[in-house]
Amino acid sequence: LVQSNKPIALNCGSFGGTNGDANNNLDLGFDQIVPIENIRNKDTDETKYIFVRGYGIDLTERPLLVAHEDNTEVFINEISTTTLNAGQYLAI
Repeated sequence: LVQSNKPIALNCGSFGGTNGDANNNLDLGFDQIVPIENIRNKDTDETKYIFVRGYGIDLTERPLLVAHEDNTEVFINEISTTTLNAGQYLAI
C-alpha cells in the first residue's frame, strides 16, 4: 500500500523471475500498479480489477493479488473465493 503526496507511477515485476523451479520456469513480467481511483465506479463505489491468464504454464501464470481495503472480495470466474483485508494477499 503506497501513498504519495504527488502523482507517481509505480511499476513492479522481474526479468527472468519465477513462481516455481528457477531452472525451467523463467518469465518476464512487469505491471504498472493502477491507482484505486482509476478502478472505482464513482456511482456505485464498487471496484473491479481483471486479470487475464497468459499462455504460460500454470507455475508462472500466477497473479498475486494484494487487497487495498478491508473486506475485499476475490472472485475467480465470477465465483467468490475469499475475502481479504488491507495488505493481505492471494496467489492464484
